[in-house]
Amino acid sequence: MKYYAFTITEKWLAKSSCTQKTITVYRVRKNRLKLLFLRVDTFVDDFQLFIESMEIVGAGEGNYVPLDRCDRLPAVAFKRNQFGGWKYNTTDLEEMGIAVIQQI
Repeated sequence: MKYYAFTITEKWLAKSSCTQKTITVYRVRKNRLKLLFLRVDTFVDDFQLFIESMEIVGAGEGNYVPLDRCDRLPAVAFKRNQFGGWKYNTTDLEEMGIAVIQQI
C-alpha cells in the first residue's frame, strides 16, 4: 500500500477569467513527506488533477522527469470507464489496497 498526500492552491486569473490550480504531491514514507512534483492546470477537479498528474509525471511525459518505480501508482489506478472518466476514485483505490490518497 502506498500513501500520498497533496495540496491544492487556487489563484484567480482575471486576464483569462479562470481559476488556476497548483497541485503539490508528496509521497508519505515512514511518517515523512517526500516532495514528488508540482503541476499547474485549469478547469479540473482536485482528484482529476491528482490522478492526471500522477499519470503524466509517472510516465515522464512533457518536461517532467519520470518518477522512481517505488513512487509511481500501478497502471490499474489509471483505468478508464466506457465514458472516458476514471474508473476508480480514492475510496476504491484504498479498498483495493493500492494507495491511500489524502488531500491536506
